[in-house]
Amino acid sequence: MEGAVWNIFLNIPIKNFDIAVYGILLLQLEQILQNFGMVNIIGKLFNILYYYHLDINLSLPHANNSKRKLWVIFDKYILFEHYI
Repeated sequence: MEGAVWNIFLNIPIKNFDIAVYGILLLQLEQILQNFGMVNIIGKLFNILYYYHLDINLSLPHANNSKRKLWVIFDKYILFEHYI
């Protein structure tokens, strides 16, 4: 649990929203969003975009290990069920 959902449980005002986007590559999503406003890659390691117009973070699906030497795999076909 993170972002807005966590804030709701803690009764803290919501600053922004975190949205997971599936079935698209980072650069494709960035190009689409740039048609509607300013967007910035804020987390290259985890494929995170910040869309200023709506104050949201958009992240793409990834898999990683939990060891000291971090590696991350990006796959636009990772299913939502992978995270449940």
